[in-house]
Amino acid sequence: MSHVSNKRLDVSLSEAVDEIITSASHRPIVPFLGAGLSYSSGFPTIGGVIQYLAKMDFAIEFDVFEHRYPQDSQTGIYKEHPSRFVEDFGWPSVGELNTELWNWLSSKGLQDKLHNHLSDPDGGRQLELDIYGDKDEKLPPLAFRDRQRALVQWSLRRDLAGRDSGATSSVLQQWNRWKKWRYQGEYDTQPALLYGDWEALLDRLCEGNSNLVDSLFTSFAKGRTPTLAHRHLAFLHDKLGIPLAFTTNFDSFLEQAFQEEEIDHRVFDVHRDATLPSPSLINAQTSIVKLHGSSYGLRVGERLRNAADSNTRDDMLRLLPPESLILVIGFSGGERRMLQVLKEIALATSTGESELRMIWLEGPGSRNPMLQQFAHEVGNAVKLARISDISTFLQQLLFEFSGGYQASPIPYPALPGRPVVVPSAPKSNAEKPQAPPTEEEKVAQKVV
Repeated sequence: MSHVSNKRLDVSLSEAVDEIITSASHRPIVPFLGAGLSYSSGFPTIGGVIQYLAKMDFAIEFDVFEHRYPQDSQTGIYKEHPSRFVEDFGWPSVGELNTELWNWLSSKGLQDKLHNHLSDPDGGRQLELDIYGDKDEKLPPLAFRDRQRALVQWSLRRDLAGRDSGATSSVLQQWNRWKKWRYQGEYDTQPALLYGDWEALLDRLCEGNSNLVDSLFTSFAKGRTPTLAHRHLAFLHDKLGIPLAFTTNFDSFLEQAFQEEEIDHRVFDVHRDATLPSPSLINAQTSIVKLHGSSYGLRVGERLRNAADSNTRDDMLRLLPPESLILVIGFSGGERRMLQVLKEIALATSTGESELRMIWLEGPGSRNPMLQQFAHEVGNAVKLARISDISTFLQQLLFEFSGGYQASPIPYPALPGRPVVVPSAPKSNAEKPQAPPTEEEKVAQKVV
């Protein structure tokens, strides 16, 4: 049953800080961490992973790497079994992949290469119209800077067609609307493009080879270090009385930050088909529960896309300390499974009807429609506070406790990199309350 809210959903930054400090004096604070926490480290967000996988899918399908193939190789085997390509050549870096695609887009005979894919769903014909212009739609050619976006959208449409063929026409219409918005000034707000399903793309490219999945996310973390946000969260461990942290991230930056600050902790990787750990194990010491697993053995495929079952939701509730306040950081709300779990936590009655159950720190940009719906369903149990930078917010929260900088064996920057509050600006149409999305828009914004 949903709560009926009689209070405003959004709170100011200072109200959020005051609520966290007050709550920390009498109940545990449990962070729930998403990809935004690691963004400044260079580790890609889910959106970045989707872009990378879509480009890889496109590059294999259109033989972008053909110049690397042995002379006697049969390129068709890579299109039929993309995992063979990754096994033979490995995962290219993000920069390397982008460079290869830019070179391909600049190559001679590009139009002929597109014609060769006319038999595909929406085929090379749509890419040809994107790159060279569409007279019927009165659209000019895409600027060179937007052509990789067209490749990504083509790949995402192809993936969606394999799972939901009826949606292809709607998302293609939305793509044409975006081009009219971009080049002709039509529409007051930017039309939403197809977001994509990273698990489906990863399944397609790896074909069940878990070693390829592991190697991809391990490569993303290579040469990366914990961000200021990870360090400040480690500094706040004792002050907030953090007994437990949930994270959907694959990286190990939080564990590294805890280790460098000599915080005793245990890590539980809920990898692949594993279940959540027993509460008796969690309660023995500070614990980090990685809900999607780590770089090795991460959860992908159908189990991650399916709705959270009642056992999973009940197990999550049993892991939480009584009366705890959940602090959601760096999570956009775009993953339906985790949003269902957070809804169950928010609506749990153990804290009482009048006590706040969750504070959601929301980053800049437009609010995810799924998060907007979630906020209305949970009512007074959750408050949302908008910030511009996670590390700066956590530093300010630390200052409220200690009044100064934290001593650490690891050097870290003392000055914040960004303002903590999102600058105020005249409300645009995009910021005004919007009607629920139409069925067509839901398809275009699809996050499975």
